[in-house]
Amino acid sequence: MSIRRHDDRSHGPLDDQTATEVIRLALGHRLREVRETVFGGPDLTALCDLMGVSDEQWMAYEGGGAMPTEIALLFIAATGVQPHWLLTGRGDRYRVGRWILQPHRRN
Repeated sequence: MSIRRHDDRSHGPLDDQTATEVIRLALGHRLREVRETVFGGPDLTALCDLMGVSDEQWMAYEGGGAMPTEIALLFIAATGVQPHWLLTGRGDRYRVGRWILQPHRRN
């Protein structure tokens, strides 16, 4: 895969590892945007309770760490975010008539 920087083409294409890092960091940034919008700010408790993951694990996802498919799908269902927007940052951010799953509580 060869991805070109859209802001400065003089540097040439990104190598596969760099392209993957750029995509993961951008995805992590969009995860944080949606979390803060839907769950009301920087507190991770409600989201992590719903996802069944620790705060530390969720922060790793937002930092560009690999996310299991089932967590990604649950996040999409829970927040109403459009998968295309989540991946690319383009188009509508949320589905029309979105709904939010109710969190379960940690014991």
